Amino acid sequence: MLKRYLRKLLKRIYIILSKLARSFSKKRRKIRRGFGHELSHKTNNIYAKNTNIAKLEEKTKSEFQSAQPISSYKEDNVVQNSKGDGNILVGVVGGNLTINYRRPVDRPFQAPNLPTNFVDRPDISRSLKAGLLANTTSNSGVLLVSALHGLGGIGKTTLVAALAHDTDIQKRFSGGVLWATLGQTPDIISLLSSWVKALGDYEFPARTIEETSNHLRGLLQEKAVLLVVDDVWDSDHLKPFLVASSQSQVIVTSRRVDVADGVTAKLTELNLMTPEESLALLSKSLERELITGEGQEALQVAKAVGYLPLALNLVAARVKRGVAWSELEAALKAEVARLEELEGPRSKQALEATFNLSLKALKDYSEAAWHNFIWLGVLPEDVTITAPMTANLWDISVTDAKKRLELLWNDALLQSNSPVEIAGASWNSYRMHDLLHDVARRLLTSTAGIGISLPEAHRKLLARYQQKTQNGQWHTLADDGYIHQRLVWHLEQAQWTEEIHQLLRETAANGRNGWYEARERLGQTAGYISDISRIWEIVDANQTPTSKIIGWQCRYALIVASLNSLAKNIPPALLVALVRKQVWTPEQGLAYALQIPEPQQKVTALTELAEIENCLSVILKEKALQSALKAAQAIEDERYRADALSAIAPKLPETFLPEALKAAQAFEYERYRAEALIAIAPKLPESLLPEALKAAQAIEDERYRAYALIAIAPKLPETLLPEALKASQGIESEYLRAEALSAIADKLPEVLPEALKAALAIEHEYYRAEALRAIADKLPEMLPEALKAAQAIESECNRVRVLIAIAPKLPEMLPEALKAAQAIEEEYNRAEALRALAPHLSQMPEVKLFSLWKDTLHSLSLRTRPNLLRDLAELEPVIFALGGEAVLEDLFHAIQDVAKWWR
Repeated sequence: MLKRYLRKLLKRIYIILSKLARSFSKKRRKIRRGFGHELSHKTNNIYAKNTNIAKLEEKTKSEFQSAQPISSYKEDNVVQNSKGDGNILVGVVGGNLTINYRRPVDRPFQAPNLPTNFVDRPDISRSLKAGLLANTTSNSGVLLVSALHGLGGIGKTTLVAALAHDTDIQKRFSGGVLWATLGQTPDIISLLSSWVKALGDYEFPARTIEETSNHLRGLLQEKAVLLVVDDVWDSDHLKPFLVASSQSQVIVTSRRVDVADGVTAKLTELNLMTPEESLALLSKSLERELITGEGQEALQVAKAVGYLPLALNLVAARVKRGVAWSELEAALKAEVARLEELEGPRSKQALEATFNLSLKALKDYSEAAWHNFIWLGVLPEDVTITAPMTANLWDISVTDAKKRLELLWNDALLQSNSPVEIAGASWNSYRMHDLLHDVARRLLTSTAGIGISLPEAHRKLLARYQQKTQNGQWHTLADDGYIHQRLVWHLEQAQWTEEIHQLLRETAANGRNGWYEARERLGQTAGYISDISRIWEIVDANQTPTSKIIGWQCRYALIVASLNSLAKNIPPALLVALVRKQVWTPEQGLAYALQIPEPQQKVTALTELAEIENCLSVILKEKALQSALKAAQAIEDERYRADALSAIAPKLPETFLPEALKAAQAFEYERYRAEALIAIAPKLPESLLPEALKAAQAIEDERYRAYALIAIAPKLPETLLPEALKASQGIESEYLRAEALSAIADKLPEVLPEALKAALAIEHEYYRAEALRAIADKLPEMLPEALKAAQAIESECNRVRVLIAIAPKLPEMLPEALKAAQAIEEEYNRAEALRALAPHLSQMPEVKLFSLWKDTLHSLSLRTRPNLLRDLAELEPVIFALGGEAVLEDLFHAIQDVAKWWR
């Protein structure tokens, strides 16, 4: 036990002494060296660390923190609120934005996914595509608008979505695709706001349609974007979306010809599917080829439903469930005849008959699922449908809701949509065609279905949600991906205006506005503003002023003014701590980071958020880093911009590297251009290396050109090495040329003699030593010559540095290296040298090592006791190799005795 204890204690002494030696050694080296030496030291380590950037970063952080209103912040002071409300009040902090979870900022893509059974309509799609690609910009400088007109369910939306996914279209519209589905009663301001956020602006408070439309026009200036406005019923609804520059184009889909006339759009008519297209769609929906003889029966059914894609999908779902084509055709004809008898002949009776048969089959199979379908009619048009929200709508478990949604999707009553993220989990999502939505809503109020009024249906839905609240407080509802965005709408449809006022007056446990807290926690502060705007419109609709109305108007004016005056920044360190301590959600932290106006602080906040382990999802992490890169590019001072880019570069995914390289090349001052290239070099894919090499060669100052070449060299493919070699050979400074050649030597060993020759020609001993050290690992057959050069260095410190690098490759030189090391007067450098040599010395034969040990110990004892203790600590591997564990105990007692005798 005693031996074990003594050995542990001695080891701790050695460790402490080693750390002290390293610490003081580093500090002294930093003091001695200027920027040039610092940067050259960085290149010797292939730029693994950038001490210059580290200094700038510390200075920048210090300036950031000193400029903040909360300067005494400490992360340890941020803790989770014990009451569990998830917030902590630290000064005045706020913002108006929503986080989008799925799309990149610089190239938004809002088009829906294509269905797996998509069938192209080449006659129309080619014409539309040709029109979109015909002109790079409008000759007249006016935004070009194309309109696709056709019946409901004829496939307009799917056809335009296919165009948006087309590679040629995406190349033409490099600014991305923005998509809005309007319907008959669109929430125009919310849809415009979604475009604003898709373009990366999370700060803009969408108060009015006109203001938001004008803001969009500014964001889209000089961008080539495809704007899709789907399902337009009124040209006045469309006009606020016509906001792009002449480089962009707009596609409108509508069932009404007058919509195109209202905006002077070029009209294209989408007719019914051809018989061949209909059969192709049926085959894809059935996931099999139509067998012999089946095609004619299928064609008869397609004809019976009017060749409408929506109806054909429903038909295919029935066939997949085992219904024969002939049986289906007979049922369709009978249902059409019944409808004609009741209502007279109408053009849409074939489609309606298809709906009726599909829903009858659903009811026969599962009446509960039929009721579920009908209850979807209480939702707004074009809403995203998921299991968590339908579990609340249908008052069933999430598991059961998931199964019901899959059933409705299998029956082609729902369309598959992109997965969505709700409360940190990914869920399949669906949407309902508006014609089917109309059917569901009609059945909701009809005696053929559930038979209740729409206001009553909304009240029933709200009652189900209210059961999920705490003490009837709406802001306590859990996130289901739906209700927070639509609660005010449902309250209005239920004719519960007073409940809206009450909702907006709720106070959270921390004393703040409850509904704002709930929306803000979900990154939906813009949605909160929309809620305020809507209730204010309702109040303003009153023609007679009363004390209540004036009071409400003043209240909502005060709320809007308060939101406008909220602080738009927060110290980055505090923001990161709030997320790390789980006081804020990652989405909330990212929302605030994105709205920080000062670029340097934004970079710091976004980069540090991205570094928190298991914090942001992959998508949000990429968004944070992309936004950080944009913010870094916006920094005017090149010194701080270089610092920011260097901090971001190692974390960037490959998709952002072309932009980062472009940012690095944009520096005017060559020092910062070199630093940025150095930081990004280790991440560059082969496709970007020619451009990076060209950027390095373009640097006129050979110091910085050499540093950049050294960083890029290890990544270069064989095809670029001759060019890099030529650039390195053209460097006049022997030291820099030696290091550049050394960096290339890994891939071109034949240049090593030239690198050694350049190193030997360096007059300054320190730089000669550094160059020899850098190429030592690559000189197996040239080590004797390198050793001879090392021995000729007069400075003991510089000589030992080279010997330490060379000696392990030539074991016979270890004694000379040790002798040089022990002769160093400066104790920290001596300790560093001994520590580097000790592991190699301990591998020597015992007889040679013991003789060498005796001479070394005599030499080291000529110094003071603190010096000897430090030297012994560094030589611990040698001591252990000679005497084993027993000697450690003896050494421990010797240290104790000597310390006691001579204090």
